[in-house]
Amino acid sequence: MKEWRKLVEEIKNNKRNYAGILRGFFAGEGSIKEGKHCSRILRMAQAKRVTVVEQGLEFFKIDYEFSKHHREGYVIRRKENFDKAAAIGLADLHPDKKNRFNRMLNKYKQKQYRPNYLKSALAKVFDSIKPYTTEQLAKTFDRSNYRIWEILSELKKEGIIVKYRIRSKDYWTLNNGVILISSIKYKYLCALKSDAKRTKDLADDAGVCWKAAFRRLKELEGLGLIKRKEDGMWEVMNTNKEVVPI
Repeated sequence: MKEWRKLVEEIKNNKRNYAGILRGFFAGEGSIKEGKHCSRILRMAQAKRVTVVEQGLEFFKIDYEFSKHHREGYVIRRKENFDKAAAIGLADLHPDKKNRFNRMLNKYKQKQYRPNYLKSALAKVFDSIKPYTTEQLAKTFDRSNYRIWEILSELKKEGIIVKYRIRSKDYWTLNNGVILISSIKYKYLCALKSDAKRTKDLADDAGVCWKAAFRRLKELEGLGLIKRKEDGMWEVMNTNKEVVPI
């Protein structure tokens, strides 16, 4: 039990897990309420305040209220907060709640576009290098994050654009040979351009443990930018792709 409690605390204290924790709470205790006069709320029933839930909501800048009345718990209002909830897939673990949540988002009054216009307009937004986040495009086209994400996913399947996950955000760019990476990975890449190095050498230069450095190096390897030789040294691979740090 001591080891289990220690593991739970480590998971709770890792910001990378906040989205998953919120999804779990909403799948178990969440509900979607639509009332008269177009009032809409998301709720996570709790009798007492839960620190990790509040940390997660605040991390993603989702405004909330808390009420002990009838175990109402955490209440989220307003479309801008619903868009932020959609961006982290808050309702995705529960199919029925996910469908209700998406229907609720689509009920908001929005600009009316001709059939397929939005998809065509999104495809034209991208230039040769500049990447966009889902949130940026949702704001530009006055649509929910989830709706924009759906269309972008279609464009990705058609090979028009590609998606890169950087610091817990999706970045989209044209599928034209550009690779987006985080500024941290870019430093590792630059360090290897002069000479091949060991994981330990790179970790020491970056001031991190070897495991953290190894994870970043494996991610770069997955992108086809570096490779590990038989002697354990990492080296840069020749590529005609342009690497852009974010």
